[in-house]
Order: sequence, then C-alpha cells, then structure tokens
Amino acid sequence: MSRSGFTVEDGIGIQDAVAPSYSALRPLNPVEPGIFPVYPDLVDALLKPSTPFSADIEHPDRTVAHALATCSGYAYSDAHTLSTMMARMGLANNRCRMIGTYVNAMLIESTAFVVQSEDGRVVILAYRGTDPSNVINLLTDVDIHPDQVAFDIGDGGPYGVHAGFYRNTRATRFKVAEALLRAKYGHPVTGSGGHPRNGEPPRNGEVPSPGPLEPMQALYITGHSLGAAMAAIESIMLRTEPNYEWRFTEELRATYTFAQPLVGSPELAAACNGDGFLREQVLRFVYQRDPVPHYPPLASGPFRNFGREFQFSGGGWRETTTVPAQQSWFLVEQLGGLVAFAARQFPLLNWIPFPYQIDDHLPQHYIAALTPPGVRSEFGDYDYTGT
Repeated sequence: MSRSGFTVEDGIGIQDAVAPSYSALRPLNPVEPGIFPVYPDLVDALLKPSTPFSADIEHPDRTVAHALATCSGYAYSDAHTLSTMMARMGLANNRCRMIGTYVNAMLIESTAFVVQSEDGRVVILAYRGTDPSNVINLLTDVDIHPDQVAFDIGDGGPYGVHAGFYRNTRATRFKVAEALLRAKYGHPVTGSGGHPRNGEPPRNGEVPSPGPLEPMQALYITGHSLGAAMAAIESIMLRTEPNYEWRFTEELRATYTFAQPLVGSPELAAACNGDGFLREQVLRFVYQRDPVPHYPPLASGPFRNFGREFQFSGGGWRETTTVPAQQSWFLVEQLGGLVAFAARQFPLLNWIPFPYQIDDHLPQHYIAALTPPGVRSEFGDYDYTGT
C-alpha cells in the first residue's frame, strides 16, 4: 500500500485513525441489533468470552476468533480501513495506530496495528501478513536461515528462530511497546509522543500517570501469514522478557494466528510448550489445504510449532491433538499449490489430488469459516453461506 499519510516518530512511520460513526457507516439503513454492528457487545465479549469452542475452556472462543480473523485480514490495509472494519465488528469509535518501518535491503517490511476500544479496556495488536504484490515481503518469508536467540525460557537457548520473521518483529517492537504502555495506564494509543509527560516516552522503570481512559484490561495478539509468525514471536518475547512480562502478563489473554508458518527450532518449541500461556493460549488456525502452515520445508532445516492448532475440514474446526501441521519435504511441493489453484478453475481437473491449495491461504476464507452460524458478515449485512 502507499506510505502516504504517515508521520514519523523516532524513525518509525506512524498513521493514526479514529473509526467513523455508525451513522456514517449506515447512511441509509438503521443500526439494528443482530444486524449492525456485527457484535453490539464486542468489548464485553472480548473481556469475558462466552462462546467457547469447547465447554471446558475459555479459548478459543468463536466470537473472539471471528473478530481477530477479521482484524488480521484487514491489517493488509491501512489504519483508517482497519479502524472502520473493527467499528463494523462492534468496536465503536475505536482508535487505531499503524506502526511501520521499511528497509528493503534488509528485507524489512514490518507493519503492526494497535486497535484500542473507545473506553480503553480492550486492545488488539495485529501484524500485517505477506503482501503478494510486494517482492520484499516475499523475500522476507524465504530468509529462512535461523538466527540464534537467547530467549529467557527453558535453559535459555540460544534457540533457532526464522531470521526474516524475527527481524521484522523486532523492527517495530519498541513503538508497539510504547503504545501498549500508554494503553495500560489509560492513555489513547494515538497522538504524538510516547508519553503524556511533556510528550516524552517513559523512562525505564517509570510508572506513567493515569490517563483519561480506563486502563487496558484485555490484550489480544493476532495476524495472518507473515503477520501470524510475527504475532507468535511477539508472544514469546512478551512472556519471556522480564520488563515486558511483569507489565503485560495480567492483560495478555490469548494469541490467535491464522495461516501461521513455523517460526522456530524444535528446541524453541519445546521450551515454549513448557510455559502455560504459550502452550495453551497461543492458538493456530489452519484452513483446509493451506500450504503456508507447512513452511519452511524440511529441506531448510527442522522447525516445529508450539501452542494449540485447529484445522478446518469437512465444514468444521477441530483441534489437532495428535498430528499438527508438519513441514513439507521440499519447497516445490508448496509451489504446487499454485498449479492446484489453476486446476481448481477447471472442473475436469478437480480430481487431481494436490496436497496444497494456495487459494486456501487467502484471509477471507479464514474470516468466512470462523463466522459463527447466524452471525452476519464483517460488513454487518449478509450472511455467509456454503462455508
């Protein structure tokens, strides 16, 4: 997308937006319960999830999954579009800060969004995924050679982590942390300056003064594709770095990722699964024969997932407790998904048993498949059918 409309703070591109009013979004049709917005009580639904996939667990929750799938899908746009779509979903008058930095030679195309509810109680951190028209994004995905990172988890590693994913997460992280810190103490995430005190960011260890909003009570992290990988890595860092962990553990509710590639070594996955949050509250959603959750291929070296996985097939979502998404053997298998996409356009070729379908990776499929029965589309108008 165009980078116009950005301001620059501390060397990072910033774009702020506030959602339009419901009267602007519904110029002809009234606001009607059960039709628009999609969830009139979305703030409460995110604070106290009540539509779980399984009766004995809080997450994954169907309303939360639908809201976050929508957020991750529209994170491919800009702050104004994402803010508008989340208002349609039920976060009326939300604020949205887009944080981005771009260093093409370093394969950095890092974009994060911090969406804050009107009252300040709910915050969603969403990462943008791979833009298929952006060559740098595509090269980021294939920058596979693992960095060795000494995460403060397990025996301390160092652990192998996908270099491109890790670098992009780190590139915008300090501005993301600044926005989350503002939200924690009841300040708007939008606006210039990192902290209300003279427009300066808080010093290390300083507790900001209370703001005009309610303090953040629930934080969710999400993303699709590359954005999902960044969400997973950010979750690791929020749980393992002491200065982040003690500030945000109480608010951090869950991480929902969609079409997430694998991000780290088997050793890192094992260490993450030793942490209760990373094992139980990092939730991966895989739609049908999407090839990306099987990337990087095994020929690039061993990678393994952590957290819980849910796969969509046969018209429903099921947790994969025995065989989660595994690495494909070779990249050429995944590229075959492009051929499968072409073959799908011709009914006579639909019998060919391609292992992957690249069009299953599209974010709109995840949004549609996670829309609960009887709930309108993210635009608050028509129902999805045949998903």
